[in-house]
Amino acid sequence: MTALCPFLARYQKVIAAAYPDLEIVCGTHTPRDTEQFRREVHELLCPRLAPRQDMTDLIKGTLTIPKP
Repeated sequence: MTALCPFLARYQKVIAAAYPDLEIVCGTHTPRDTEQFRREVHELLCPRLAPRQDMTDLIKGTLTIPKP
């Protein structure tokens, strides 16, 4: 969610205000390049490749995207 969510800062602010002693952790792993992630999600939702790929390919880093 952190790579694509336009409301992330708002969510963090609301949570911090409601729970000031709570440590907010943004994600469970090091985030990837945001633009690359967006292109990969776009490929999943609007595939241009055969065979069809899925979220597992994105998570494992095996997603193939054609050169523009």
